Amino acid sequence: MLLQCVGMLDQTQHLRPIGKLFLAVRLQNRHSNLLVKKIERLRHATRKTLNAIPFQTDEILVMFAAIHTIWTLPEGDANFSKRWCLLKS
Repeated sequence: MLLQCVGMLDQTQHLRPIGKLFLAVRLQNRHSNLLVKKIERLRHATRKTLNAIPFQTDEILVMFAAIHTIWTLPEGDANFSKRWCLLKS
């Protein structure tokens, strides 16, 4: 499953506290329904990531080939990229 991040912050911004974060991510194949078809795997990966590196999922929208989500990161921890990498793995 190849994911492409849309509107991601540049590498220097993850060092500053950001609080809430909007992520829009889509599959490379926009005609795929993999995210819906494998929703249980996505839920499992999300729980695993939340247990390893806590954050709050405020909103999430899973479509056939895209995910839109709003996260609240813990105070003083703006490392969304580590969380996203763990979720993708």
